[in-house]
Amino acid sequence: MRYKPTNNYLRRSPLTNKAIDLNPDYATAYYNLGNALQANQQLPEAIAAYQKAINLKSDDADAYIGLGNALSDNQQLPEAIAAYQKAIDLKSDDADAHNGLGWVYLLKGELEQAKVQFETAIQLDANYYSPVLNLGLVYALQGDQEETRNYKQRGLALWKETDDWDEANQALCIFALGEPEQGMAEMQAVIQSGISVEILKDALKGAEMLVRCPVKPEGIDQMVEMLRGAIH
Repeated sequence: MRYKPTNNYLRRSPLTNKAIDLNPDYATAYYNLGNALQANQQLPEAIAAYQKAINLKSDDADAYIGLGNALSDNQQLPEAIAAYQKAIDLKSDDADAHNGLGWVYLLKGELEQAKVQFETAIQLDANYYSPVLNLGLVYALQGDQEETRNYKQRGLALWKETDDWDEANQALCIFALGEPEQGMAEMQAVIQSGISVEILKDALKGAEMLVRCPVKPEGIDQMVEMLRGAIH
């Protein structure tokens, strides 16, 4: 997992469009529009908005991170790598950039390169739960159960302290980090609790990304089918 714009950005979209109407050369407005469009899964439009922001302000590392996120979600992985690398060139101490780059390497199955980026992100921000969990996933895919357990416990503890915590993605993390039976059981309980479809869609998106990993977590196809059935 990596940082993703939340649906809170959707409420900013009308104001962002108004800001662009008033000042078409305002790079920050296009960046905020990209975040809103990405949160709504309008990925080609988000990519275009981020690129417009970059055209107006070529040294904006955040815009390159946003572009990398949208390209990654749109399965344009080589382009996402280039965007994240540009962000790192501009701002080498940005944990989001290193975590995003690591996530793309993970999706490509380049586990050692992913590990380096997640470790760097953790060094830059020890309280950032996402690279901690991602590093645990790398160890899970490499079959190192002890390190997987260590990073899973640490990452989940950090995550619970944030506003991003939700039980569906918790279950997915537990599943991916080497405990498929427990993760499946927890996801079934979450579904039966009547959790919102939007949260389940977010978990499904994460599960579908894991399906595309060259080294897939055991049972991930069944997790995807369960989530799809609950949504539809």
